[in-house]
Amino acid sequence: MFLIYLGISNMKIGLLQSSLFFVIFFTEFPSGVIGDRMGRKNTLLISVFFNILSLLLMIFHYNFITIWISFVFEGISMSFFSGTYSAIFYDSLKLYGKEDKYLKYSGNTSTIVNFLLGISIIVGAFLQNISWEIVYISTLTATLIGGIFLLFVYEKKGDSIIDTSNMKSIDFLKELINFFEKEEANKLWLLIIATSILEAVASYYYIISQSLFDSQKLSIEKIALIYGSLQILTAIMHKISIKINSKFKINKILLTSSILYILLLLLLIFNNSFISLIVLLLVTALSDISYISQDNFIQKMIPSESRSSLLSLFSFTSSVITGLIYIIFGKLGDIFSQNVSFTLLVIPCFGGLFLLNLYFQNINYLSIKE
Repeated sequence: MFLIYLGISNMKIGLLQSSLFFVIFFTEFPSGVIGDRMGRKNTLLISVFFNILSLLLMIFHYNFITIWISFVFEGISMSFFSGTYSAIFYDSLKLYGKEDKYLKYSGNTSTIVNFLLGISIIVGAFLQNISWEIVYISTLTATLIGGIFLLFVYEKKGDSIIDTSNMKSIDFLKELINFFEKEEANKLWLLIIATSILEAVASYYYIISQSLFDSQKLSIEKIALIYGSLQILTAIMHKISIKINSKFKINKILLTSSILYILLLLLLIFNNSFISLIVLLLVTALSDISYISQDNFIQKMIPSESRSSLLSLFSFTSSVITGLIYIIFGKLGDIFSQNVSFTLLVIPCFGGLFLLNLYFQNINYLSIKE
């Protein structure tokens, strides 16, 4: 909404979002390797550092280039965070023999995060009436506090840090190659690409629908209330998502979600605020349910010693797909209308559905039981 407030066009907003995802594209895998070699706590601190730089640039925004650099730093921050956070979380549970509780604890964490994010969005809407700088200063303060708490996070030495004195004896790339030489692991790419497509579609609609609501003459406060309430509702839904994932197999969850994505997106051909809101709510809920399912499934399949690298490699793939979705459908939105471009998102959804079918038909049925 800040970008819309500044009068930046949808095309330039799309350029900023695409730049962010392509920065993640180039830094995602290296950040994972750094996480496995330097330690995941140190990697998260690097993420906080770049996030602070990004926020400072947004506070002192001088022109479009300044904002673009801010997005670049934000992309670097996100790449150092993704993969590393879930890796340190999973391995911390594994240290105490509680990795089977990953779904429960990660769900509780996400519930708290989504609830606080919802509150912050609503509060931010009222703070922007004073000034947008106050919004970013508040975010910067919260980030600094989070960074201070991170300093006291315990990370077992040797669990995720590779001894640099023995670097010559460790062929890190070979470890990754060996992992993907396994037939089951190699097929995992079908699942990664399919879920990345669906996540990219959900992300695109979540972000760009803000400008759609703006074009439908909704005020910034009302739009913020929608998104803030959505995050709080997502926090509540997260508990339900965990129960759904404990009762149903991953194949049923992901295939059903893909079909529902397609049906919901087809409704967007009607330029109606209420329909757009309902679709946003349901797509966000489906995205949450799907992510919990595939994240829990993938965590169980990858080894601890290269967990950050593998998760970053998967996020790297997701960033490429998301960047392409933003560029292609952002352009389609300029050529046609936003509603038409949203409806055309069913095309990549069909692709994701096809890949999911292909994956689940080619793996051992027992391996997808949760």
